[in-house]
Amino acid sequence: MMKNLFKKIAYSAVGTALALNAGCTKPITPGYIIETETFKTRPYVKTYGDLKVSKPVKEISNVPESFRDVPIHSDDWGSGGVIEDDSAKLVPLIDYKFLKGGLETKIGEVGLDLYANLSFNISYFMPLSHEGWGGEVNERNYMGAPGTEERGIGTALTYWTANYAPVLIPGFNADLSFPIAENVSMIIGGGIRDYELQAERGQDRYNALDKKNCLKIADIEEKSIYIGFRMSDEKDGFSPTFKMGYNFYDFDVEEKSVVIDKKDKSFFVSLGAEVMFWWELS
Repeated sequence: MMKNLFKKIAYSAVGTALALNAGCTKPITPGYIIETETFKTRPYVKTYGDLKVSKPVKEISNVPESFRDVPIHSDDWGSGGVIEDDSAKLVPLIDYKFLKGGLETKIGEVGLDLYANLSFNISYFMPLSHEGWGGEVNERNYMGAPGTEERGIGTALTYWTANYAPVLIPGFNADLSFPIAENVSMIIGGGIRDYELQAERGQDRYNALDKKNCLKIADIEEKSIYIGFRMSDEKDGFSPTFKMGYNFYDFDVEEKSVVIDKKDKSFFVSLGAEVMFWWELS
């Protein structure tokens, strides 16, 4: 219930900001729509660069044999077969928040910021390998040395691996801010967002992975709490930010046979900057 209420507030705030943008004329400062001695509020949209790294899942195993039986590429010769290894380590979830919009309110010097944001899921496209922090890809040669993971000239392989989806992840946050020095505020906040854990499969041809389809394993609900700092300048709207905190995870597993080595919580650090745009009401 609280989650739905939060989403309604965030959607309304973003809708208001976009409506104002549609009727904009020229930039002004500061763009408040209500302003008294003790209370002021404004909708906004910000370009938002914030890099965050976390790791909800270490590894998945017992992936169904039917999914590991990957068809070969239609342009190749050879015979298909089941990829033997049924487990794969995951890359960290690395995402880059690039846009946010919402409603900023100040009561005296204390600020309340309700907003929606959008993240680009870098992990979805990260290069993968057989070992190391970059995740794990399981493969089967079906041309040069069928049944092995050997790679050679003129050979092709089938593969499966695991990662997070979708490419764009929406989120909803609420921040309280308290001034602690000139143009510096302390932030205390929290957020919620949803994304998926999935396995993917396809062919490895010409030293590149050609994804064909995916198997959704679980929905992940991520709740975050954090503390941080924001440096701001009302004149140009540029604000460097730093946050650190904990993510808490709830998993809704769809593929019950798959074993997920998951975490209940994880520490994270994010570093970025914001640029606010103001609009004159017409």
